[in-house]
Amino acid sequence: MRAIRRITSRIGLPGTAAAAGIFFALTGAAYAAITQFPDANKVFHACVNNDTGAIRAPKGDRTCKDTELAATWNQTGPQGPTGPTGPTGPTGPKGATGATGPTGPTGPTGAQGPIGPSNGYFATAGGGEWPNPFSVSKSLPAGKYIVTAKMSVYDDQATRPGEHNAIWCDESPFANAGSNAVLASGAGTVMMSTWGISLTTTTTVSFTCTSSTNAWFRTGSLTAIKVGTLG
Repeated sequence: MRAIRRITSRIGLPGTAAAAGIFFALTGAAYAAITQFPDANKVFHACVNNDTGAIRAPKGDRTCKDTELAATWNQTGPQGPTGPTGPTGPTGPKGATGATGPTGPTGPTGAQGPIGPSNGYFATAGGGEWPNPFSVSKSLPAGKYIVTAKMSVYDDQATRPGEHNAIWCDESPFANAGSNAVLASGAGTVMMSTWGISLTTTTTVSFTCTSSTNAWFRTGSLTAIKVGTLG
């Protein structure tokens, strides 16, 4: 279009018919000859006759005659402006799940946790010469327990032949008759009792033995094991 404007302004042909004639010359048989002569920058050079509007491709030094107008145009036009961004396309389908990765290395050992609550409780008591009654006890938190208590007792009244010493032991706080025994003079035994107990609050559990005469209670022990249920 640049070439056409230059041609029509120089020739001064009346009306649009002359301009149309030049357009047909550009696009007709003469166009094939012209397209054979672009320079190194792909610019085409042509000569337009001032009188007839005929277009020819110059050869050699590419100069036009005095009766001609020089015209040039590019093989490739200038780049147009960037068009507007198109709308976002739809989301594609979900891809297939990838393969499972390798197992990572083992992490460092964590710090030792705090000591948990105890499920076992134990108490002992040392006797003496004729403590009457004699008891061993232990304070237990709320829960269910199996309790076992033992009491070592000895009657040292060997100087009273034929006499007997009655021993009886109770479980507290329920005051149940745990065990009973009769000792001859100078004899000894171990009083023992096992029982289940359910506590709703912290309670002192004890095993107490009493003798009818002055027996020698040597040692006592009490063991309580916390359990989930009592049968």
